[in-house]
Amino acid sequence: MKNIYLVRHAKSSWEFELSDFDRPLNERGHSDAKAMAQLFGHLKADFFITSSAQRTISTAHYFAHELQFNENLIKKTKDLYLASKIEILNQIQNLDNQYNTVFLFGHNPGISDFTFDLAENGDFIGEMPTCSVIHLEFKENDWKKFSKKTTTLKQKWCPKKDLSPA
Repeated sequence: MKNIYLVRHAKSSWEFELSDFDRPLNERGHSDAKAMAQLFGHLKADFFITSSAQRTISTAHYFAHELQFNENLIKKTKDLYLASKIEILNQIQNLDNQYNTVFLFGHNPGISDFTFDLAENGDFIGEMPTCSVIHLEFKENDWKKFSKKTTTLKQKWCPKKDLSPA
């Protein structure tokens, strides 16, 4: 059994005149990324893959730190920058089978579209807010077989819901 955690980048800043690709996280983005990453600190990740945009790399670094994953081993790819649901599926299906627990960091609308297509019976409706995380359990041992039929949406976390004071 394999697990993949899909993470939408944390809130980014529009304060500077930068290209969309180069936008950094804003103050809330840093705070949310750090706090959300702490929810997963108990996990052992085998692989991190992220869009090479600045805001996704920064988000991935917070998670890598909490999961004690070597930040130098994070795979950065421009293929995940504003990737469609088809490109996200392609990235997953091309993962090395040695990896059992993977974190993938991406952008909307692709990451929300991808998750919505996998969900059954309205398990997930709407777009993923910034820094939200979806846990998918994959019942096969070969990532090439990743599909709606072989995957179960296990849980979702959102900063506003899961980081709010009780």
